[in-house]
Amino acid sequence: MDWTAFETDMKEATFAAFTRLAPLIEDEALYAFCLQTTDDGWGIGPFANTREGLVVQTEKLAALMTISPHTERTLAWSPDEWRYVGFAGDAFMKVNQQVMQVADGIPDADMPSHVEHITDAIIAALQQLRARHSDVLDRVTLFVTMSDSDDAEALENASSESLNPPDLHRAFLQRWADPAN
Repeated sequence: MDWTAFETDMKEATFAAFTRLAPLIEDEALYAFCLQTTDDGWGIGPFANTREGLVVQTEKLAALMTISPHTERTLAWSPDEWRYVGFAGDAFMKVNQQVMQVADGIPDADMPSHVEHITDAIIAALQQLRARHSDVLDRVTLFVTMSDSDDAEALENASSESLNPPDLHRAFLQRWADPAN
């Protein structure tokens, strides 16, 4: 796989998705934007949430059950619970096709290296996005995650460190902490 071309395509896809997000959120306060993949690198897509989206999700769930502090944190920091899930997925069609074309031929022993290349390209794309839109993203937490993976939290934390200012990164590391302690 041509990783340089893949990274370029990833940057283009990320920029295109973020550009499409602006009219969706209008005047809402964006607080998190991430790119999610799977533990084998398939299915890369964008996720975003706003303060207003979080309130709506919390209110919907509160109508059905009592919301615990853990559930509040889950709604705030689990991309699958966010308002903008998989929007602009077609912007990632090219990179997803590139991954799928080679994935079946990768020996199991080489899969961790393959996925590391993919996540490195995703991080590079988000770094470029922050650099291009530093004015809009100055208080927005960026990170990379993996769906259904035991390694997701480690990837989220590591990517956050390279993508966010120190204060946002420190707050992100505390996202699962019980505020009562």
